[in-house]
Amino acid sequence: MTGASETRIETKAFFARYSEAFAARDKEALARCFLFPCHFVSDDEDITLTVISSVEQYLAEIIKPLFRGYRQLGVASGPIRDVQVRVLSPRLRHATILWDVLDGQGALLFSHQAAYTLALAASDWRICAIAYHEMREIKALLASRLL
Repeated sequence: MTGASETRIETKAFFARYSEAFAARDKEALARCFLFPCHFVSDDEDITLTVISSVEQYLAEIIKPLFRGYRQLGVASGPIRDVQVRVLSPRLRHATILWDVLDGQGALLFSHQAAYTLALAASDWRICAIAYHEMREIKALLASRLL
């Protein structure tokens, strides 16, 4: 197996665990996927940069609103459609993931792309920066259901 193949497999395995934690709504497992402080860049209605300093802040500011939107939409899972990985150094990677967000019947609700910077910390890959627009997608879908 080549280094590039190993990198892709290892990164996909990390994001499979991350996706499973989201599907299970396992807040603790999700928090273990991050290295704090962590930078979140969101394109909601405005571009916002938030530095999340702790697990508690992550759960309150990021996960709580996201899970509320998931409940309203009936989100059941978020499989990965595509993964692009670039090695920045032996302990840093950049991954761009295309996620499909599915309801309980497996129907596609929406797709979104997110970019992650991963750092190898204490022999585990962790997210130290993320750029995403998922909340904009959730709000648009919820608004369209009100029409």
